[in-house]
Amino acid sequence: MLTLKSAFQHDQSQGNISFATDHKKLLMNIRFLKMHGTGNDFLMIENWAKNIRLSTETIARLCDRHFGIGADGLIFIEKSDSVDFQMKYYNSDGKEGSMCGNGGRCSIAFASLLTLLLLRF
Repeated sequence: MLTLKSAFQHDQSQGNISFATDHKKLLMNIRFLKMHGTGNDFLMIENWAKNIRLSTETIARLCDRHFGIGADGLIFIEKSDSVDFQMKYYNSDGKEGSMCGNGGRCSIAFASLLTLLLLRF
């Protein structure tokens, strides 16, 4: 698992990214995993407590392939009251998307890795 590093220092071997948030100048570390599904790649972040909030600009910067980590989108895995988990998907421009099939594929795999998904046989 990787972590988000400052004003965009990132060390993908460590999986950390730290950055100053837009509205506060506090340094924030966020753990992430970069996954791909059928040609699309995503930054996957566990946000079970729903305490991680990133601006549109921050998400776009993280997804930028030249100045950020680079990804087709960012996905939060969050707690849900009605299902095992919910996926909150953002396009690479930082805007929230409604659904992404390849992102859904990565979300299932990521949730399984986190053991948030109860597999029923």
